[in-house]
Amino acid sequence: MTITTDVSDNASVQALADATFAAHHTVHLLANNAGVSVTRSLLTASAADWQWMLGVNVWGLINGIQCFVPRMIELGDPGHVVNTCSVASWTVMPGYGMYSATKHAAAAISEALDGDLRAVGASIGVTAVCPSLVRTKLFSSDRNRPEGLRDGGETSDDEQARVDAITDGIQSPDDIAESMLDGVRNNRLWVFPNRTRLEAIRQRIELVTE
Repeated sequence: MTITTDVSDNASVQALADATFAAHHTVHLLANNAGVSVTRSLLTASAADWQWMLGVNVWGLINGIQCFVPRMIELGDPGHVVNTCSVASWTVMPGYGMYSATKHAAAAISEALDGDLRAVGASIGVTAVCPSLVRTKLFSSDRNRPEGLRDGGETSDDEQARVDAITDGIQSPDDIAESMLDGVRNNRLWVFPNRTRLEAIRQRIELVTE
């Protein structure tokens, strides 16, 4: 069953939840995966940039939790919530400040949700998947940007070609899905599909603990 949904709109996600529970009577796996990105300095980022990225990357996750998880708890079936975070949940790079901010929020929400579910004794686990670069069209997100949140600062063709080249030959969505499912089966909170990126995270932690 496929339903087009605007994850930044609570009513749209609620309609998805209503249709899903009506058709299947329960939900065992909720995957909050939608995400967008804009490569832009915080010095030039517009209010529309921030509104769009926060809407999808943060409110999308919040709406998914609010519209699905209480009903999952009420039904009492074992279940799991997967939130797609990022290595950017732990590291920060110039030009990716907005994206990192939204993914830091996603990581915090994931960890808090795990604790809240444990506190009420729910048989629902949480897995936060933190991939590095993946061969997707994330850097072409502007193609799905709502008209009302466009500001004329779309990525140029040259910049698009550059970021597309960066993602060529790296991990595939299938690689990430395999790691994700392994995390769900083993009820692991944190999953890092690209283990080589852990060193960058360690370096950042060392900087803030010096």
